[in-house]
Amino acid sequence: MIIDLVKYLTVAMILFILGIWGIFMNRKNIIVMLMSIELMLLAVNLNFIIFSVYLDDLLGQVFFNFYFDNCCCRICYRFIYLSYLL
Repeated sequence: MIIDLVKYLTVAMILFILGIWGIFMNRKNIIVMLMSIELMLLAVNLNFIIFSVYLDDLLGQVFFNFYFDNCCCRICYRFIYLSYLL
């Protein structure tokens, strides 16, 4: 169980570092910066899920559910906004 925890935390850490790297490397492109921020938030929520399963607590899964609903709404609004721009 500990080895699986380390593997999942390593994946979350790599996602978070890629998000930070995307923010610092692309300061002029706002869409890439927003995608990088979403990647960082995904890594944090992956940590919520990992520790929720590891500690046998449902609170992390509830936080992830709220974030995922919010994320879906934001993506829909961005697609609508981009469709009006095109």
